[in-house]
Amino acid sequence: MDLLNTTIMRIFKKRVEENGDKTFVIHHTGGAWKEVSWREYDEIVMNIACGLLSLGTKRGDGVCIMSETRAEWGMADLAILSVGALTGAVYPSLLGRDAAYIAGDIQAKVVFAGGARERDELLKAAPGAPNLKHIIVFDDIKNDDPRCMGLAELIEAGRASRGKYEKQVTDEIHKTTQDDPATVIYTSGTTGIPKGALHTHRAIVYTATNAPYPFEPDMVDLSYLPMAHVFERFGGFFGEVYIGTGSIGYFRGDLKGIVSDFMELKPHVNRTAPRLLEKLFAVVKSTIAAQGDDALKDFEHALDVARKVRVDYELFGVDPGKETKAEFEKIIANDPFALVHQYLGGRMKFFYGGGAPIPKEVTEFYFAAGVPVYELYGTTETIGTITNYPGMVKPGTIGVPFPRGDWPGGMGETRLAADGEIENRGPNVLVEYLNKPDETTDAFTSDGWFMTGDVGEMDADGFIAITGRKKDIIITAGGKNIAPQKIENRIRETGWFSQAMVYGDGKKYLTALLTLDPSAILPLAGRLGIELEESLDEPGRYREVAKDPRTREFVASVIEECNRDLFKQERIVDFILLERDLSIEHDEITPTMKLKKKNVVEAFRDRLDALYDE
Repeated sequence: MDLLNTTIMRIFKKRVEENGDKTFVIHHTGGAWKEVSWREYDEIVMNIACGLLSLGTKRGDGVCIMSETRAEWGMADLAILSVGALTGAVYPSLLGRDAAYIAGDIQAKVVFAGGARERDELLKAAPGAPNLKHIIVFDDIKNDDPRCMGLAELIEAGRASRGKYEKQVTDEIHKTTQDDPATVIYTSGTTGIPKGALHTHRAIVYTATNAPYPFEPDMVDLSYLPMAHVFERFGGFFGEVYIGTGSIGYFRGDLKGIVSDFMELKPHVNRTAPRLLEKLFAVVKSTIAAQGDDALKDFEHALDVARKVRVDYELFGVDPGKETKAEFEKIIANDPFALVHQYLGGRMKFFYGGGAPIPKEVTEFYFAAGVPVYELYGTTETIGTITNYPGMVKPGTIGVPFPRGDWPGGMGETRLAADGEIENRGPNVLVEYLNKPDETTDAFTSDGWFMTGDVGEMDADGFIAITGRKKDIIITAGGKNIAPQKIENRIRETGWFSQAMVYGDGKKYLTALLTLDPSAILPLAGRLGIELEESLDEPGRYREVAKDPRTREFVASVIEECNRDLFKQERIVDFILLERDLSIEHDEITPTMKLKKKNVVEAFRDRLDALYDE
């Protein structure tokens, strides 16, 4: 395949010819799992593409998708690219004002919406997007607004107009080159208005063809992360189109039931955020602990032995000795990690994870259990650039710069600046921030490297570990430069907190703003003997537990433990424990659960500064 002269749509068409009636997508609809073949999927994409043309969509137009991850997301995406248009990715959890800003920025006349919630947010904010003419709702929910129609209606319109538009779609697919713009993906906006990173078709093909992971024929890939993010879309959907030998299984849309999706779909591979790995890790340990102290001790011993063999020995070459190896063989024969494999469906080969640092303890747990986790790194602007992969793994790091390949025209490159900032250049890097020339100029060095803003350290073996964000560096009153991310991660890794924000720029010492993990509320109440009224709703239970003096005493002990081994200047001296979690609605976190630190500080500045009263 001539990689320099193809696009993901031409690759998709080739896979349709090769695979025909083989299953491409598995999704839950009508109360059951349904398989969709490559040929059936192609038919739907063509009908949507013709439907878009019938609505007046032209080459170069922006078309947005605001939906949770589901089978229709990819269908709409490929249809948009088929007509030479530009896909604008919108997080489904965004408020109307943000969705309207993005639709207006890309001048979208058409927006695909997942369901009633997204549709209503778009309608509410429509005055902020004057070009918006059509809202296509995947769920086919009826609405009296003339701008709204169901996806089935658009597909039928496309089917009816195939005679008029099919050749135009085919021509557009062959006319498109790798230099043409393909998509605008918006940053999560931790410091203000989201910026749209414009990527070409070259970035899609480059990323899809350079994944260094051990994919095998007929693998099922479970998809649940937001497709509005580069990780799931470029590393998952587009990658599966290129590989062309497996199937994508879509979760049912509710993360609370994700374990059921794993158990029913029985996937072989999954892209994941640290949160899922941490949750499953905690659930397995708590389930075994409920069986009694002896069961927990046996499990922890098995984990320790497995770690010595599968991590220390197999990854780092530290020979544990014949006795440990023999004990490992006996332990594994009894399948001590059966619960892990059961929850994952029984066929999981590996995870690749990103979006935030994965705790080293968690990564080592999965390696010990026989399910490797390959942590990687990328940004909205650069897609994937650094990764762990088979044969090159070091838990606690984001890996090494992408392997040198034979991509025509040169591979992407990574370097660390003098101050440790990670910088990238190559076919994977954005062309520009849409409609923001000054921000685009400011994002690049004079010699053309994109400055990610993330700071890292490289060890002697070439592995990079993230140490913080350049803009987040705290300088204390004593002149000490502190990267808060390491401390924040340590606090979150305890499993009790959803958010941890270190505070103390210009102050004599560090403090923290903390929120409890909502899923930890009931276990914590049970542990501390806090009785909760059955009539309380979830926010009420949260509030009662958070304000209880026993909780503060417990949190203080957790922070004290987290302070161990930290330099004196890095230790948390005092903290605020909020009586609610931070939220998108309060403009405190982004759709990817990143803190909008400036907004949080402004909202709670008085309480934070009160921690420094004499």
